[in-house]
Amino acid sequence: MKSRALAVLATLSLIATPVAVQATKPGEIELHIEATAQVPPDHAVVPITITASGKTEAAARAELRKEEDQLMAALSANGIDAARVKTEGAVAGNDAITIRNAEEQAACATTAIAVEAPSKGKAAHRAVDRSNCDIPIYQTASKTLLISFDDPSKVEQVQSLGTAEGNPYNRLRPIFTQSDPVAARKKARAEALAKANSEADAYADAMGYRVVRIVRVSNARPAMNMNDLIGFVAKLEDRVKRLEPSWFGATVTETVAIDYVIVPK
Repeated sequence: MKSRALAVLATLSLIATPVAVQATKPGEIELHIEATAQVPPDHAVVPITITASGKTEAAARAELRKEEDQLMAALSANGIDAARVKTEGAVAGNDAITIRNAEEQAACATTAIAVEAPSKGKAAHRAVDRSNCDIPIYQTASKTLLISFDDPSKVEQVQSLGTAEGNPYNRLRPIFTQSDPVAARKKARAEALAKANSEADAYADAMGYRVVRIVRVSNARPAMNMNDLIGFVAKLEDRVKRLEPSWFGATVTETVAIDYVIVPK
């Protein structure tokens, strides 16, 4: 029984003890390299809302079709196929066009209200001036088009459409995604490893050494240094200014830390 207990303890001690890394030999030194690689999003969707007005719903819809045709022509001129444009919320029997009564013009919306002075034995009362309220109330029609790309570099090109005064487009924030997150992570991992190997060779060569083997690999993210932090903030500020916050959420990042053994050439 006692011998069995000792055997169990010996086995547990082997499990708990980390496997020893091959010790460096005379003349060998270790070189620690950290590398990071990013794969940016490869797919983007830009929502553009178009709006038009008319005295009647039919007139508003007609004007909306005109604005949509102009937008589609502009997209085509920029090499964007109409098949990549969908209407948000559109299903069979529903054109996803929203119709609303536009607000009355300011002259009527801010109708003057006069307060007459009280007469003897009577309280003051309000007299409403509605002389400006004969202004017609227009109908507005709007719909949102979703323009998708496999080349996110076209986002800014599309967002610049219709920047002339009075344009009917409301360009919303683009949505960035990875079409294949697994493939993107595999690519980032391979790039990080290749970058680390290249860095190791460069450092070793500068010292008159050469890489002979790897003794330790970790995918743990190293602590961010000041240069990394400054670069991250600068990139974040740039993306936010261009209304692209989802770019970060869709970007795949892989980091690797490798200990190499190098020897004199």
